[in-house]
Amino acid sequence: MIKAIEFARQKSYKEAIHEISKQLNTDDCQRQAILIIQQMLNAYTEYSSSSIMDFYELIKTTTSFQLPRFQSRSDGPTLAESFYRGTKYSDLALLIKNQEKVGCDRTIHQAKGSEFKNVLVVVKPKPNTNYDENRDLGFLLNPDINNEEHRVYYVAVSRAQENLYLYIPSLSVTAAGRLDGVCEIKYL
Repeated sequence: MIKAIEFARQKSYKEAIHEISKQLNTDDCQRQAILIIQQMLNAYTEYSSSSIMDFYELIKTTTSFQLPRFQSRSDGPTLAESFYRGTKYSDLALLIKNQEKVGCDRTIHQAKGSEFKNVLVVVKPKPNTNYDENRDLGFLLNPDINNEEHRVYYVAVSRAQENLYLYIPSLSVTAAGRLDGVCEIKYL
């Protein structure tokens, strides 16, 4: 469902209808898919910043989809329930990729060999870890050409012809001092 909604938001309606139609077992599944997509797009602001659990509950109450229930456990929520409660719809929606690239956004690997006037590199911690400045900004603070992650980030930052923008969760005073002569730092 998330995939279908995000495809529709990217104006890939054929893919969106196809995704919803796979879940419907009716003769007029395309018409139903269009209605569901329209309904979900109209309500997008209501659930897009909420948890997946809130989205799950909305789907259960507003569509004919037969969704499974979460198992009740006396010792607390299941892993799936914890994930649904702890993950925002918007975080999961970011993972939906349109197969037909319309914009100029690229992953680091897709950008290899290309150059762009402006480049934005988003520095994130590894999955299931918190941001650690020494590890996650190591490619800038202590470059190591033998480190695979550092080499990948080098590919990313070297794609910029004119402007390179880095988005990082936080920057210590010490790190800012080390980078001060190398780049202009702006806090947003």
